[in-house]
Amino acid sequence: MALIETKRDDIRDLSGVHLFHNGMSNCSQRVRLALCEKGVSYESHHIDLQKHENLSPDFRMLNPNAVVPVLVHDGRTYIESNDIIAYIDEQFDGPPLWPVDPTHHKVTEELLARSAKLQSSLKLLTFEFLLKPIAKKGVADARRKQAVLRDKTRNQFVQDFSSPSGFTRQQITTEVGELTLALEHLESALGQTRWLNGPDFGLADISWLPNVHRAVAMKYPLDRFSKIAQWYRITSNRSCFKNSISRFEPNPALAFMGIYTGYRAIRGTAISAFIRDW
Repeated sequence: MALIETKRDDIRDLSGVHLFHNGMSNCSQRVRLALCEKGVSYESHHIDLQKHENLSPDFRMLNPNAVVPVLVHDGRTYIESNDIIAYIDEQFDGPPLWPVDPTHHKVTEELLARSAKLQSSLKLLTFEFLLKPIAKKGVADARRKQAVLRDKTRNQFVQDFSSPSGFTRQQITTEVGELTLALEHLESALGQTRWLNGPDFGLADISWLPNVHRAVAMKYPLDRFSKIAQWYRITSNRSCFKNSISRFEPNPALAFMGIYTGYRAIRGTAISAFIRDW
């Protein structure tokens, strides 16, 4: 369990459930989904990633990794989204989200690990296919503020992204390949059971739904995976999807991403072009 010791007295004094999150962050989305599915009320603390609020001294005192989401429950601080959703299931009443059957339990553990591993690929693809023009404008400020973290991986990411040519075609193709492999694995899993979690909706579905939703936003051709496409249609019609994901997505951001993905398609540089390369 990713319990950390916060350096902020005001956080230790909090009672109830508090979520520090961002509307478009897929890691935040899965935590909001879990809270909704369990019927847990929480106080929302929105962190503006475009303004780099996650890099502020106050937030870094809360989470030294400088990422969202962060869950605070009665003054205790939890990080890492997949650990948080498992904690939510363990601590609160509501429908159980871990499968009871040992075989399905093991599959869910593996899918949670795969979901976490894919995060770096999704980050690069999100910046490339959804946020590139906007993120480019703020990259100098991000580099300056991020320098205090002394995180070589994050600093290299910003350096690669901010270079005149941006990410190389090989970098993009590699991460598109990682996403494709993950989707192939999900397609196979859904050939065995109705839900990724097994016979009932649960943690594996909650962890993967934001990832697939992000792939859909990038205009990844999901028709290549009929079982995932059907699963996504069903899960995206659940009330918690609307209340935990759709409700937090700003219309201007959605409009911009729609225009930009359309522009990439016209230019022949959409994500589908890199699938062919891979």
